[in-house]
Amino acid sequence: MAKKNFLNALESPAASFISAPAGGALPRRALPQEDSAAPEPQGEASRYVERRELKTRRVQLLLQPSVYNRLKALALQRGVSVNELCNEFLSQASLRALKEH
Repeated sequence: MAKKNFLNALESPAASFISAPAGGALPRRALPQEDSAAPEPQGEASRYVERRELKTRRVQLLLQPSVYNRLKALALQRGVSVNELCNEFLSQASLRALKEH
């Protein structure tokens, strides 16, 4: 069975219920792409460089409840998700470990 592709709105099952704009064709959404020509940020913004990379790998961790509660409290304090906080911590720790060796 062929995999369905909904990138083109005309092939989407919902397209039959949506009226086309006056120009006739429905606009297509741009796919997310990395901007390799963008200059590297300096100072405070430099710690967010890794966030431009798409997150495509999944990892399942078993944490002690006390560790998770501390992570969750810190994430709430910073206004980010636990996932984002873990990504930041793991990114920093792995870069430090690579520099040490």
